[in-house]
Amino acid sequence: NPIMKSSERLYEVEMRNNTAQIQLVNATGEIYIQPFRSLGEGQFFFTKQTIKLIEVRNSDELSSTSNEFNGVSMEYKLPDGDLTQGRGVPSKEKILKYISSLLDRLSQRLENPGLDIHIDNLHNRTISILLHYLGYLNRSDLEGAYKNISGTSYKEETVRNMFLETLPQIGTKESALFILDLIQQQKVSGITAMQLLTQLPFHIRKPDVQLLVSLQPLLTLPEASPPEVRNTGILTFGTLIYRTCLIFCPYEMLDDYVRLYLDKFTESNVYDKKMIWLEGLSNIQLGRVVEFLEPIASGNSVESRHLRALAAWASLPTATLRPDVIYPVYWPILVNRSEHLEMRIAALTLLIVSNPTANRVISLYWYIQGESNSHLYNYFYTTLKSMESSTFPCYKQVGLIAGKFARILRKPNAYDSVVTGNYIFDYQDIKRNFGTMIQKITIASPSSNMPEVIYMTLKSHASGMAFNDFSLYIKATGLMKSLSEFLQSPTRVKDILNKFKLERRPIEPIHFELIMRVQQKAVLCMHFNETNIFEALNYLSALPANAYHIYKNMEFHVNQQRINVPLTMESIEPSDVGTTVRIAATATSLFSMRGNFTHFSDGRNNHVILRTAIHGSQIIENYNPIGDIWHAAERALSINGYFPANITLGLNEKLFISYNTPSEYLRTGFATHSRTTTTIRGTQLTDENIKKLCANCSRQYTVRADPQNNHNNENIHSQVFVDWTLAELGGKLHIKMFDCEPQIKPMDLLNDIWNHHRSNYDTWSLAKYPLMAMHLLDYLTYVPPSGSCGISFYIETANIQPSQVKFEVLKIADRYMLSLTRTQPTSQQQPQQQQKILQQWTIAILYESTSWQTDNIKVKATKTIADGEEKVLKICLEMDRTMPWNWHFLTTKHSDPATIRFNLAWGYSDTARGKCTGSNVIMNLAAQVSEEQITQSRQDKWPYKQCRQQSYGKTLVPYTTACYQASRELSTMRKYQIFISFDNLPENMNTFIRRIRALYEIISDNLTATGYTKHDNQFIITATFPPKDSTDSTLVSLNKNQLSMNFNPDIIDVLLTRTRLHRFIDNSILRALF
Repeated sequence: NPIMKSSERLYEVEMRNNTAQIQLVNATGEIYIQPFRSLGEGQFFFTKQTIKLIEVRNSDELSSTSNEFNGVSMEYKLPDGDLTQGRGVPSKEKILKYISSLLDRLSQRLENPGLDIHIDNLHNRTISILLHYLGYLNRSDLEGAYKNISGTSYKEETVRNMFLETLPQIGTKESALFILDLIQQQKVSGITAMQLLTQLPFHIRKPDVQLLVSLQPLLTLPEASPPEVRNTGILTFGTLIYRTCLIFCPYEMLDDYVRLYLDKFTESNVYDKKMIWLEGLSNIQLGRVVEFLEPIASGNSVESRHLRALAAWASLPTATLRPDVIYPVYWPILVNRSEHLEMRIAALTLLIVSNPTANRVISLYWYIQGESNSHLYNYFYTTLKSMESSTFPCYKQVGLIAGKFARILRKPNAYDSVVTGNYIFDYQDIKRNFGTMIQKITIASPSSNMPEVIYMTLKSHASGMAFNDFSLYIKATGLMKSLSEFLQSPTRVKDILNKFKLERRPIEPIHFELIMRVQQKAVLCMHFNETNIFEALNYLSALPANAYHIYKNMEFHVNQQRINVPLTMESIEPSDVGTTVRIAATATSLFSMRGNFTHFSDGRNNHVILRTAIHGSQIIENYNPIGDIWHAAERALSINGYFPANITLGLNEKLFISYNTPSEYLRTGFATHSRTTTTIRGTQLTDENIKKLCANCSRQYTVRADPQNNHNNENIHSQVFVDWTLAELGGKLHIKMFDCEPQIKPMDLLNDIWNHHRSNYDTWSLAKYPLMAMHLLDYLTYVPPSGSCGISFYIETANIQPSQVKFEVLKIADRYMLSLTRTQPTSQQQPQQQQKILQQWTIAILYESTSWQTDNIKVKATKTIADGEEKVLKICLEMDRTMPWNWHFLTTKHSDPATIRFNLAWGYSDTARGKCTGSNVIMNLAAQVSEEQITQSRQDKWPYKQCRQQSYGKTLVPYTTACYQASRELSTMRKYQIFISFDNLPENMNTFIRRIRALYEIISDNLTATGYTKHDNQFIITATFPPKDSTDSTLVSLNKNQLSMNFNPDIIDVLLTRTRLHRFIDNSILRALF
């Protein structure tokens, strides 16, 4: 528990006439919280009371029998909803006025152009305050507020959108019932109703039986409602049952609801409905749900294999609670080889999760060792390998067990390229104990190796809690076979097969499912069969031939806002003087998309503005009932973004994109800032009241990490990292830190992350880099640097003088022309005046293919500034390529070398015409099969020996695993040589090259004086890359001086040049199609 409380009492007692009399009481109390143990800033609330006895006297005015006294309990009762306990609640009229003002404020923020980097505006708490006041309203008040904003203007539409977005996140009983009224009376659109229902169950503050019964009509919404809304209501009510009965509900009520869902599932004859009631049943997750799911998934079930699989996956969240039910149902499914692969994989997963012990893994290991299905074995192998190094806390126990078996597991054949697998990638900050886990389960068809099921899960954890649990389940079966039937087989092959009178296998019907889960609860279920898909295809094919022109002339506007409160953790504590103390961690986000899309004679105008505002805080606040004010200490993090797009798209004679630069200084980008503040606030608070409370206090005070900076802002500084002028785009790029204290150093921050980063990427080494990026993002989100600091990344208008930026693409004969031009528009007084070119880039591209093996490309780029006010920059690039090609699918002969020649020249000239003169760089690249590859191909080793035996006496090399790998390796070029020569380079480039050469001399341990070429303006670089499974290092030489280096084999293997058809079919997905 991060909350610590202490109370201390000091009594001064004096004995008078053998009677103890208290003369003085000194009472102190403290509430202290550390969200991240001792790693972050601590927040505390301290109280001190001193009571001193001044005199004692008798009074006859008070009578013990007076009716003016009321008896009260000494036990402190926490407030229910109103933390002021009736002292600071405004009237309904004022509350409605506040809500209207707050909604107008949010709407006005969307009207203000540009990115606002003012610190107080970045830390905007309007959404939290709005939700606070909305919590005071009952159902009739909410209805009245909704009617008052039901206009049709652009602003009223925005206000109404944000009001509806906040409704499900208020969390009160009244707001939930009002949402039910809106949906039953169909006062909102179907999409809006689905959004309201999706978020409703996750934000109910105090779920109870009475509210659950009141919301039961969600199961029987009117038939006039869209089917998607009725389905969402079924899923939502299942989640409400879970949240209510997890706290308390009669067992009989829970059992009745479970049976209701099961009966509806049984009575339904349509797959869509069965799927919805089944997922709704899985959302309950309590009582006898597991027992009711198992008969559906068992091998004796009469349901389709798709429903059986859904029932199996739905048992995952509760599998650990009932291992006694899991084993007898799913072990027979696993060992039954006639079962569908997805059912066997689901059974294997449940058997591991329900009982993650060494005995269970041993049993599975001995069975899987003899399994002939390579897909099932690869799933088991990747599961244990992923869990072996997993840092995710929930997999810690099974990971220790998996590590004992990983070393003795038979490694799958790397050349089979089986797609099916269970891949887990995760990281953890070992110092602060937070992290993220990404799991991807892929199940492919055993016959085609094409993925049919993808099940992805994202989970985060911090402070011992798991959150952001999101998963997506996608199933698509029958697509490839239906496509094959649609395309038809070659007539000759079809006739030959018909002569054998082979029985045709029935084509599996098309089946598509999509299920989205949040916090392990299904919130969206979609199912499409052949009928749905063919109806959609028929609709598209029935569109008129001029559908493109209909789109081109279409005009519409977009005005959408999304408000989300993903995190709210709250604790109410009594202070030492009996006042209310609120400790909370909250996060709010606002996303807005507004725009107009219109057309003109030559194309379309597209104007859209995207905004985002995210605010997270850790706060401790105390209510002062005497002054009706709140005292608070808050650690806050804010992220704001502004991304406008006002472009014109040309679609007729030539393709172009253009936009006009703003005539005012506007910022486009994002800014983030963190700070710690103490505040004093209240509805009737004035500066005079603050001075009475504390002469030196202010409404808001920023606390610095260094106490010396609290009253001295001279050490608070800004640092500009990037300040580039992008003249061709009409803007300036800025990256800078602002409002930062000097002890915050970016390199220290990165080192801190690197030193405490532990990640799991054994099954795919390339995942290392995304995991590092996620760690950096989470670090800045969870534990921002102490004190205050911000960073901004934005593009600002370079000049308020209006200009137009235009990018054009044009094809002239066999050349492609690209141009980027910034012009000054003509004035209204002289519309016939020619536009003045401020900057212009023109690129001409010519591509020629001279044969199957050779081609040539020429590129010429010119830069013109201000109508010839400066010289023209010209850049010319010519490239010749020779790529050997062999039409034999497989061959045991090594490929011929491949060559690429680059000639790059650039310099300034008086005119854009003519050749490029000035600096020049020539580079020749040669790729070939290495001597080691040729030597190995002649040895008696796999796969070359086996392929020679299999090819003996045959005209063509047979398609076998050995011959495929031999042909693949002999077509993979692992030796590369680059010859570079340069003349007349700029001085800064020459300096850079000299530094690189000096660095190489320091690194290389066998540098000799004879290692250089004859001229200092030439380099020869040679690199030989070993096979992926080799333990040898990569040999790199510069001008004959060798250096051993290590590269990531997964990255290098993808980049190596390959000839023959291997370059196309080495990809596992493409390979499955052949």
